[in-house]
Amino acid sequence: DQVTEVQVNLVQITGSLYFSTNPEGAAIFIDNLDTGLTTPATITDIPIGQHIYTLRIDNYSEYTGTINVLEGSITNIEDVLIPMEGCISFESYPSGAELIIEGIGRTLVTPTTVCDLPLGKLEYHLKLHGYKTFNVCITLVPGHGENISHNLVAKTDEE
Repeated sequence: DQVTEVQVNLVQITGSLYFSTNPEGAAIFIDNLDTGLTTPATITDIPIGQHIYTLRIDNYSEYTGTINVLEGSITNIEDVLIPMEGCISFESYPSGAELIIEGIGRTLVTPTTVCDLPLGKLEYHLKLHGYKTFNVCITLVPGHGENISHNLVAKTDEE
């Protein structure tokens, strides 16, 4: 009985993925593992077959998709990430105050709810004849709606 030793080198068959997003700078996860890269980027040596990818960037909705990696090829993945928006319900006492939200280009009247506001710093003003103008700056964060209520202060004869 003779024993023959055979050495075999297995080579994994792989492909590559090229990720680009608008905006750029999204973190790339493949099969729930952080690649440590951000878009735009090419990731090589990915085993062929189906994989799940996730793209994440602050203040934008996370995007998850499925891709089939093909042998020896580069597959392009181009995604437009959707900005997260916040909602604010505004009230004033008395009601009927003019609501001016900086950078939005709209004038509203209280009470009202606005649901397409960009995240981050937001400055707004409440104006009502016979009352002092109320100026406020807040920070709108993902996943948190706001309910804002202000008691307006009547002007005195000296103002």
